Amino acid sequence: MKILTCCAGGNWRSHHLALLLKDFYHHDAIALGLATVSGQDTRRMLFEWADLIVLTTDEVNHGHVPPEFASKTVLWDVGPDTFNHPPSRELYAKHIAFLDANAAVVGQPVPEHVNVVNDLRHWDGIS
Repeated sequence: MKILTCCAGGNWRSHHLALLLKDFYHHDAIALGLATVSGQDTRRMLFEWADLIVLTTDEVNHGHVPPEFASKTVLWDVGPDTFNHPPSRELYAKHIAFLDANAAVVGQPVPEHVNVVNDLRHWDGIS
């Protein structure tokens, strides 16, 4: 599956999620900073490319995603960008919760990474 993960800058929230999707679920995933990529043609190309568009914060959902892509857009609001110094255990735990809740769409982690994902689920007592 081709998944576009979006946040304001494309460096923390969307980037963490794209890494999980690529490394542990074997999806094609690209992180996009909606406040940093100003080219409308580039955005449109990425929106068209994606099977699923994930907004990692509601703050970027103010006209950035054209209405014709609404049917393949979901919001996973992980909150404001307070996740400095990757890797952020809190952010990974939030993303794992999203992936678990959306397993019907994104599937399960590939077998060789199930233990890693299970470890991520329990970082800092977050499950």
